[in-house]
Amino acid sequence: MGAVLLALAVLHLSACTDESAAGGRVADSPSETPTTSPTEVDEPLLEDPLDEITNRDSADFVSSEVSTVLHQRGTGPQVIPVEGLANVSQLRFYVSCTPDSEFTVTMGTFYSGPCSSQFLVYGAIPVPAGESQVTVDLDIPPGVDYWIVAVPFT
Repeated sequence: MGAVLLALAVLHLSACTDESAAGGRVADSPSETPTTSPTEVDEPLLEDPLDEITNRDSADFVSSEVSTVLHQRGTGPQVIPVEGLANVSQLRFYVSCTPDSEFTVTMGTFYSGPCSSQFLVYGAIPVPAGESQVTVDLDIPPGVDYWIVAVPFT
């Protein structure tokens, strides 16, 4: 009888471990449930391109004071009306996004490229002569956060 009790005690003790063979936590009692926490990924801070093009220390400096006709933050694809374009010959677009992605800006013709938390490329699209309002179509994947800036040039 003593050998049976000893065997049961050894069997019971060997079942009380902190780690399972698969590497997960094993509950110490029937009322305790194993817990796991998801791995958190830090998304880079989404930078406003306007901050970069107005920063005198930036390689992308345009001017300390920049007039914009579009300065918008959002998520996913957008169709954006832009007004006040009398005497404007082109719009220069700057786009930043997170997570890293690809985008296309269409306004009659298009400009596309990669985007990241800090803008990587910029491009200009001509404004049709005599137009004072246009529609800008920003094609970016759903769920992608973005900043878009349009600077007018005459």
